[in-house]
Amino acid sequence: MRETVEHTTKVIGGKEYAFVITRQEGLQEIETPKGRKLVESVTILESSLGRSLCYTVARPAPSPEEVERNRRNLQEVCAKALYEQGLW
Repeated sequence: MRETVEHTTKVIGGKEYAFVITRQEGLQEIETPKGRKLVESVTILESSLGRSLCYTVARPAPSPEEVERNRRNLQEVCAKALYEQGLW
């Protein structure tokens, strides 16, 4: 897992606030109010105003059958669009 920490300040409503932005990249499991989730990346924003957590849910790699089905569907849609425009 790779982690980067950024310290910055922002002016909000005429006041300056210090922020710490932590980015974690790599497969990990986190605890959320709705239960545990497997995620690919997490961004945590912390300041005196509060804490915010953003994450990207991990998805399993598509199966070879799913990849082939999506490829065929894309080819059909493209062929239909080209035919309707008189380009094919």
